[in-house]
Amino acid sequence: MTSHKTGCIILAAGQSKRLKSSVSKMFHDLAGRSVLGHVLHNLEQLALSEIIIVASPLTPTHPDYKHHKVAIQEEQLGTGHAAMTGMTQLSDDTSDVIIVCGDTPLLTIETLTKLFESKSDLALLCATLPDNQRDAPYGRIVFDGDNPCRITEYKDANTALRNSPLINSGVYKIRHNLLKKLLPLLSNINASSEYYLTDLVHIAIEHNATTQAINVDFNEVAGINTRAELEKVDAIIQGRLRATLMANGVTFQQPDTTRLSVDTQIGQDTIIEPCVIFKKNVIVENNVKIKSFCYLEDCTLRNGVSVGPHAHIRGGSVLDEGAEIGNFVELKATHLGKKAKAKHLTYLGDATIGEASNIGAGTITANYDGFFKHKTTIGERAHIGADTILVAPVSIGNDSITAAGSIITADVPMDALAIGRALQTNKQEWAKHYKAKMKAKKDALK
Repeated sequence: MTSHKTGCIILAAGQSKRLKSSVSKMFHDLAGRSVLGHVLHNLEQLALSEIIIVASPLTPTHPDYKHHKVAIQEEQLGTGHAAMTGMTQLSDDTSDVIIVCGDTPLLTIETLTKLFESKSDLALLCATLPDNQRDAPYGRIVFDGDNPCRITEYKDANTALRNSPLINSGVYKIRHNLLKKLLPLLSNINASSEYYLTDLVHIAIEHNATTQAINVDFNEVAGINTRAELEKVDAIIQGRLRATLMANGVTFQQPDTTRLSVDTQIGQDTIIEPCVIFKKNVIVENNVKIKSFCYLEDCTLRNGVSVGPHAHIRGGSVLDEGAEIGNFVELKATHLGKKAKAKHLTYLGDATIGEASNIGAGTITANYDGFFKHKTTIGERAHIGADTILVAPVSIGNDSITAAGSIITADVPMDALAIGRALQTNKQEWAKHYKAKMKAKKDALK
């Protein structure tokens, strides 16, 4: 007995003309994941036998495609034609086929599971338009009782049908054998001269197939065709991410000003002040405070860390428990030990800093020689004086001190004071005579 297999075809070959971009709308970023990447991530939670992506010939080898089959749609002849293209890659032993638009990143696992579990010959997702979008150009669904019997594209609908709020989402599940039978029956005699996938519904009824409509929230099936629609979808994704974190004990002050990535992890009792950006691969543990205007990417903040305001942390940096980063401090590939501090106007790159060390204002690790990056190592309880330049590779020992204004080019042993300044010379009354000379010169020009 063969197992029941459900495959999926993603229609992702649109040219994105209304987005006015050289990049397909499928690959625009939404919280650290592409539009298509969101769709793939959600579908991959289902027990699908395979996923086929119908792609444009302009994007034949995008990284989003690497784990799935790809069918290139050479000509853009409508959604029905796109489905035909996808069918060329679908395995013969597939029982059911889910068809999804590649620009529907808001679909939830719960909704896709309902569709996956439908027992009808043809099931589709439908939604009710919000009152302020009743003229949106979605296809309208005609029902026979509770069952959909026809979908009419907006261009082909009359005024009465356009006033209907029930719209087609472009997401379906259909028996594989039925799909193979019905696709050749699609016609392109319509306002767009395209093969509409929506025509499957009334043709399925003519073949005595059972149909089902699964009503979902409009936001889940909202597509992306313009920059404004991209922004609306992005805002919804950001809201979902924040809501999940707040439910798990995170405080956002002015949450709408914070941007998260889909992989952002934040622990309990952490406080996020306004205007903070989390890019990919950020882990924040418990009781952390991140002050306004910070930018975090590829970094880990352990329990009790304080960051900002106006801090930039990236490149695999790690801040151990109780460490403090202040205003206008940048860390790149730096490990800051427990209770270590860098409070003001500092760049630390490719550095390891020991427990309880203090980095004075204006400190710079000169880590790049024009060809290679070099490492700075600072021991425990060290004090780096204000305006110190540490020319890597260099090591500063435990409990040592560098004098303010020093340029450190050699290793400093533990417990030592390192002074790397030019010798100061004071010229008595030089300033007095200089000012008098300049004043006389200025007076002579009047």
